[in-house]
Amino acid sequence: MSLLTPIAIHGAMRYRMSRTSWRGIHFGYRGQLSELIRICIQGFLLTLVTFGIYSFWFEIKLRRYVIDNIRFGNAEFSFKGNGTDWFALNLAGYFITLITLGIYGFWWMKDRLKFLFSHVRIQQDEETIKVRTSFTAGNYFELTIINGLLMVFTLGLATPWVMIRNIKYIFDNLTLEGAFNPDALEQTEDDYRDATGDDLMDALDMGLM
Repeated sequence: MSLLTPIAIHGAMRYRMSRTSWRGIHFGYRGQLSELIRICIQGFLLTLVTFGIYSFWFEIKLRRYVIDNIRFGNAEFSFKGNGTDWFALNLAGYFITLITLGIYGFWWMKDRLKFLFSHVRIQQDEETIKVRTSFTAGNYFELTIINGLLMVFTLGLATPWVMIRNIKYIFDNLTLEGAFNPDALEQTEDDYRDATGDDLMDALDMGLM
């Protein structure tokens, strides 16, 4: 982990969220850089002394902090996953994938996506909206194979299309469960136009999903 990682994440989230809107209502990110730096330093040190084992808890703690600070107008996001479940899922997935000579890998990746998105909640007034997923090993396999062929036969030139395909795949398989009321949304977030963190995120080749 680079020492620039929390700076990149913080800046990119503030910029990207402020550039995202729906029906005139902006998203926003309210995290504090100092807290993000503390989480990253602590997570890096604990990962180091546990020979990488703590990385699963670190990843979830970082994800929780970021998502818990996302707003969509007056709707608040939160993440309810925990590191122990994330560790167990990945440990089982790794060994079963080895035993099945890689075949189980598509189910493993599907389970990872399901975990990361199905634990997201949206609080709007008194209503809690859950995120439901419809990822399957089959559609993930199809996505992976087609993306691989695109990259091979275009010598990498299809990278932008592959990125868009990945994003589209995720959002096409997400639905909201609950009484989400778009008409009750109110603009609460400030405009933010500093793209430094976003550029740094690209330079570090990091993703936010």
